[in-house]
Amino acid sequence: MSESRGGHVCYSRDFMLNERSLRAWVYDSASDIARLEVGAAGVARKTADARLLLDRQGFLVGVDLGGAAFSRTLVMLGPHEAVERTVGARVVAIYDVKGELAGVDVHDARKAIRGTEKNPYA
Repeated sequence: MSESRGGHVCYSRDFMLNERSLRAWVYDSASDIARLEVGAAGVARKTADARLLLDRQGFLVGVDLGGAAFSRTLVMLGPHEAVERTVGARVVAIYDVKGELAGVDVHDARKAIRGTEKNPYA
């Protein structure tokens, strides 16, 4: 598998994905935000439409940030095979000083991804 921008390039029949692995999972109960950290400290934030990749029980397996061809980015907590369904969501993508993805904030995590419970993939 090829390395790319700190993640892996996943090939499928129709497209390539820039896959980033989870480095840390942080849930803040006061703000109900789950932060998925994948890189260096973030300095810029951008709200984005994404797809939450959920398992059978509704736990977060990954986040698909979309994009075309190689710019399509996934943050994966668990294996692709665990994904049972996807739901649309607004997330905040966080970027480091080089413009690389540093993390993703999922708002309303309690309801959207069972954020208050221990995620089996984190």
